[in-house]
Amino acid sequence: MSKVFAVKCVDYNEQNVQGAIDKVFSYLDSLENIIKKGDTVALKVNLVCGASPDKMCTTHPMIVECIAKKIVALGAKCIIVDSPGGPYTAGHLKSVYAKTGMSKVCEDVDGVSLNTDFTHTILKREENLVAKNFEFINALDKADVIINISKFKTHTYMGYTGCVKNMFGAIPGLVKVEMHSKYVEQHTFGDMLIDIVESIKDKTKLHILDGVVGMEGQGPTSGTPKNIGYILASENPYELDLVQCKMMADDVMQFPLIECMKKRNLINQDLSVQICGDVQSVEKLEAFDVPTCEVYNALKKGIPPFLQPLFHKLMTRRPTIKKSKCKGCKKCFEHCPVHAICMEKRKDNKMCAKIDYQKCIRCFCCQELCPFHVVKIKTGILHKVIRFRDKKRVQSDKTKDK
Repeated sequence: MSKVFAVKCVDYNEQNVQGAIDKVFSYLDSLENIIKKGDTVALKVNLVCGASPDKMCTTHPMIVECIAKKIVALGAKCIIVDSPGGPYTAGHLKSVYAKTGMSKVCEDVDGVSLNTDFTHTILKREENLVAKNFEFINALDKADVIINISKFKTHTYMGYTGCVKNMFGAIPGLVKVEMHSKYVEQHTFGDMLIDIVESIKDKTKLHILDGVVGMEGQGPTSGTPKNIGYILASENPYELDLVQCKMMADDVMQFPLIECMKKRNLINQDLSVQICGDVQSVEKLEAFDVPTCEVYNALKKGIPPFLQPLFHKLMTRRPTIKKSKCKGCKKCFEHCPVHAICMEKRKDNKMCAKIDYQKCIRCFCCQELCPFHVVKIKTGILHKVIRFRDKKRVQSDKTKDK
């Protein structure tokens, strides 16, 4: 069993973050055993979109800066890398780097640079479960060492985003759209994410989770900031994700990705994990708002075919676009993996997006990438009833335990 280290950090004050990062590396094996002088170290951050750090949907620049200083001090080259939503091009990334504060990190720390290699290659690994080969950005493929720095937050499709999901940003630009359309079902998508992580596990030496302030609700971009107060780290991304999920929810098996990890024996079957550092265990966060992951596929088996369209409408969550607020930017239209979105004119002759729910696969890419946050998630009434019943049952069980 690997260890997950939990270090307290109450805010993004430089002194507090640097002290926490120093603690993280003191708990782990010496950095000198991981990074050699002259190595190229890729910091794989989460830059899902061009949002300012105060939105808390991207890896905070102060976390990146303090880690980068430790690496540069060893005589290594340090490159900040990600392929966020949208085209994997110099122009798009320049804007994202500036808005997320990554450009400033490079200005403040000598020896740190932004990725400028926008080429990609094909990675092949026959042992993978579903993704035997896939396109992969060269900035990570060519690095000597990868350090994965993810963000503690929710995700409307997979329930949460952590270290494993962060590696989806190793897929170049709009190829991610193709991956969404190829691996539609949540558990298949989860297995694909694990396949990516397994394909580069030898050079990914460390996983760090920015949990100082995370996000709850409609993540990964439209949720609400949530004070958490921890930086978490491990050499094992699966056990680190498991700790994150235990902090988010009573039942971690509601997350499809955790189910995939358990089936593939990547975490302990009893869901135990060893936590060290400032605390020996972390508590579930009070009233943490987690998006409900679909139970539709499990329930629909007993529904007669002629009733399934109605059941589908009542049971599933779906993205909705408020037409009066849509700016007609076409982001959702361009990035929908199954072309379920079209553009139409409103009464004022301005263009707005419209979703065809017969085609929609509920991947929520539109909600994730909408720069104006006008895509909201609507939950079917039957789904609400089931979730309400489950919450009451959990509360009743807690009362009995007391």
